[in-house]
Amino acid sequence: MADGDNHVVISEPVITIFQLSDYAKGLVGVEKEFYLEKLTKCNIDYPYYIPKEHWVCDPSIIEKISPRQLSEHDVYMYLIARRSQDTGLQLKAMKTIQTANFMVSNGWVSKLCAIKLRHGAVIFKGNVRHSMSFNSKKDLCTWVAIHENASVMAGHCTCTVGLGGVCTHLGGVLYSIMNIITTPCISKENSWICSTKTLPV
Repeated sequence: MADGDNHVVISEPVITIFQLSDYAKGLVGVEKEFYLEKLTKCNIDYPYYIPKEHWVCDPSIIEKISPRQLSEHDVYMYLIARRSQDTGLQLKAMKTIQTANFMVSNGWVSKLCAIKLRHGAVIFKGNVRHSMSFNSKKDLCTWVAIHENASVMAGHCTCTVGLGGVCTHLGGVLYSIMNIITTPCISKENSWICSTKTLPV
């Protein structure tokens, strides 16, 4: 069988496994393959299609299900040190880290929620204000998957460069997660109300 035929046989079932948003369905060629690779790696549907009752949004519960050892080093390795899938070069997205910190400190990240999967990974999603707009554009949908060992598995944002997973908006979500993990317990509200939820996959 020719290589081209192999590609069709392997990729076609993958394309039909996942529930995809209109945004994801609109991707074509390499962009769609790249996005599907993220979902395959995390073994999830499009995160914004997962029913809302499975998500937890209370910071104290997000802290409990988050990888405790997640650190700035893990964020650095994902945003700066890892290599581009296209070029093989280090991303070196230093500006992303600087802008991400600005976004968090100015409240540009909102509606942060999390869900822990049975295989141990945690998916986080959040809305992030556009970097270049204050009022005219809808907030961006951003999600990131973090392995139980604290390594960042994949991330995505609906901004124009979000397919690469290293935009400032994704950085903002990562730093928001770190803030929750490192905030003293006394600052967390209603830590006794909710229980941890696990979604079977």
